[in-house]
Amino acid sequence: MFGNLDLTFISDEFRISCGGIIFDQPPSQQALRSEGAEPKVLLVQVVKCEKWVLPKGGMEDGESWYESAAREVREETGVPCIIDMSRTKPIAVQIRPAPEFVTPPHTKLNLFFIGHRDLQQPEGDAEDGMKRGWFTFAEARNILSFERDVKVLDEAIMEYQRRYGPVGLLPQ
Repeated sequence: MFGNLDLTFISDEFRISCGGIIFDQPPSQQALRSEGAEPKVLLVQVVKCEKWVLPKGGMEDGESWYESAAREVREETGVPCIIDMSRTKPIAVQIRPAPEFVTPPHTKLNLFFIGHRDLQQPEGDAEDGMKRGWFTFAEARNILSFERDVKVLDEAIMEYQRRYGPVGLLPQ
């Protein structure tokens, strides 16, 4: 994929963000889902630009990847979640330049993890300028604004179905 690509970034030249593909029910409750009811996934809309994305944000000093992903999901959406720590690595990684209007210029390293809504904690409000939504797999694939996020969602759906059975929509 990268051939002989060998890059080194000094710490001021990159930012790490962590986020989650958050399912509406914990794995232990998937069997209790009413017949015909599909699992849903959490997305967030950046209201000013009307873009639907996977929730994610900057990692803070001293945080683990898992802690950062859970915190960012809750901050952006108001939804408490539990990140699946049985995987030792993210479900997906995106490496891309930050948008041109962001200063200083840097490369973004986005790490995504699978998780589920924490039903033991109350939900709060989404961050100002953000709107959350729960969508079936098919709805989420259609509403996401960036193909790179659809690719991450597809991988999470396939992992979900490997673990919990063929529910919802398999990526085409």
